Amino acid sequence: HCRKLARRLGVPLKVLSVKVAQERGSSLEEAARIARYRCFAAQLRSGEALLTAHTQDDQLETVLLQLFRGSGLPGLAAMPAVAPLGSGQLVRPLLACSRAQLEAWVRGRELTWVEDDTNRDERFDRNYLRRRVLPAVRERWPGAGAAVARSARHAAEAQGLLTALARADLERARDGASVSVKALR
Repeated sequence: HCRKLARRLGVPLKVLSVKVAQERGSSLEEAARIARYRCFAAQLRSGEALLTAHTQDDQLETVLLQLFRGSGLPGLAAMPAVAPLGSGQLVRPLLACSRAQLEAWVRGRELTWVEDDTNRDERFDRNYLRRRVLPAVRERWPGAGAAVARSARHAAEAQGLLTALARADLERARDGASVSVKALR
C-alpha cells in the first residue's frame, strides 16, 4: 500500500524493518514502540521532522494507560506535540483532532489506508482500552478526549515548571565543579 501510494505521489519511500527485543517485564507493545522510534531516530538528520498521525484519541489512551500504571506528571503529560527525536524532531500535528475527524477527512478525499490486523487483538492493553473501555466512556462523557488532552497539557506544563525550578535550584547550589548539599537542602 505504502509503496503504491508513494509511487503514485512521486514521494521517496524507504521501508525499514525492526527487530523487537522484548525484555523481561516489559510489554510487547512497549518493546515494539521503542524499536520503531529508535529506527526513526536513526533516520532523522538535523532540521528534519517525523510527523505522525497521533490523534486526541491516542492521547486519551496514552493518558489512561499511564494513569493505570501509576505514572507521575511526566507519564500523565503523555505525548507532546513536538519532541526531540534523534537529530531531528517528532511532531504530532493532529493531537487536537479526534480519530473520527481524521477518518472523515480521509474518506472525504477518497483516500485509502491499511488497518493493522493487530489492532483487533485485545490481548494488547491499548487495543482492549480502545475497543472495550473507551466506547462506554465516550457514550457517557463525549468530551472525554478533549478534556483528558487538556489535562495532559496541564501535566506537561507543571512538569516543565518543576524541571525549570529544579535546574534553577541546582544552579544556585553549584559551587564551581561541585554542588553544595547545604544549598540544595
